[in-house]
Amino acid sequence: SSYRDPNLEDTLTAYSEAAAWMKALDVEPAELTKAVVAAIGDLDGPSTPDQKGSKSLRHFLDGTTDEARQKHRDEVLAATPADFRRFADRLAALKTTPAVFASAAAVEAANAKGANLAVTKLL
Repeated sequence: SSYRDPNLEDTLTAYSEAAAWMKALDVEPAELTKAVVAAIGDLDGPSTPDQKGSKSLRHFLDGTTDEARQKHRDEVLAATPADFRRFADRLAALKTTPAVFASAAAVEAANAKGANLAVTKLL
């Protein structure tokens, strides 16, 4: 996602090209290890007491169990370059339509670069 994106068309292009980029990606073992360590750090990094409370509340409200969280950790730890290629295939198979919350000027600028976005006024 993108918030108040000053380069809306570039972001939309990056999103549309993500599957091809990922499929062509040659993930070296050392780079994969760094990515896994970073992902686990995001999952299990140190938290302040209020962050711990917020996480606990979020997990409670959305029904995330400790078992589901552990399964996710195990999947991250077991990631392989082939997983990236399989994900790229799944991403490429998605039929998506972008939705953008932006000012009229931002949409007009993106459309001037070929975005072809339709405008629906909400307010």
